[in-house]
Amino acid sequence: MKHSFYIYSMIKNERLYLEEWIAWHLKLGVTKILLIEDNGSESHKDIVDKFENVQLIKVSDILTPEQQKDSFRQRTIVKWFIDVYAPEMGIEWGLFIDTDEYLNMECSIDDFCEQYKFYGAVLLYWRCYNANGHYMRENGTHQELYKDDCSVFVPKIRGNSKYAVNIKRCHGSKGVLSLHRYYRNVDVFKHAVSRWIDDFIYEIAWIDHFMCRSYEDWLYKLKYRRNLNAMRDDSTFWEWNPGMSKEIAGKILNLTEK
Repeated sequence: MKHSFYIYSMIKNERLYLEEWIAWHLKLGVTKILLIEDNGSESHKDIVDKFENVQLIKVSDILTPEQQKDSFRQRTIVKWFIDVYAPEMGIEWGLFIDTDEYLNMECSIDDFCEQYKFYGAVLLYWRCYNANGHYMRENGTHQELYKDDCSVFVPKIRGNSKYAVNIKRCHGSKGVLSLHRYYRNVDVFKHAVSRWIDDFIYEIAWIDHFMCRSYEDWLYKLKYRRNLNAMRDDSTFWEWNPGMSKEIAGKILNLTEK
């Protein structure tokens, strides 16, 4: 492989799906995966130890105590990767994604790096999925269980995406506008991207975003991962899954009223 392409993520209580997520991206051909374990999380070391080219560090290893309390600490991690970690390690490309986001490419990682080597950042659009009618957690991969992307997300997440950063060509951390926007990024057709997106592109490279898995998984997320990123509640699930029934969920999962 000519080019180095890292993905990195902040994780908290991800044991249910972390192994599948790691295996997917290593098979895709990423050079290495860097996992930053959040405070208060169960350990993921035994899972990480099953794989080569996966590194696990603590959030306290890279952020100050004050930064660790910040609700925007994920953005601080992105800036740290771009300004500190990647230059020190000689990394060419970096992509920050969550463990419910799966990178997809129609080309090889190496071809992607070569194709966009003169650009600072490439925007990768989300293709979003809801629970696809699943109330309970079931055996199967994300691609098997959640086959149908969901149009209910489009007006609510207009423009949302993640970006792959070309470390040597980018503007450093000053180009980080948010987790979803980088200064002067281009889409996969090499067109400059404005603030709002009218048409999502699911060619060459994109991200499958499993925004909510089964309702059982959603309740787990609310209980064990609530503080990692966005603060969502029970009503969010039903907003994102209009074809599912809260009453049926209560009967299947033997739940009291939420």
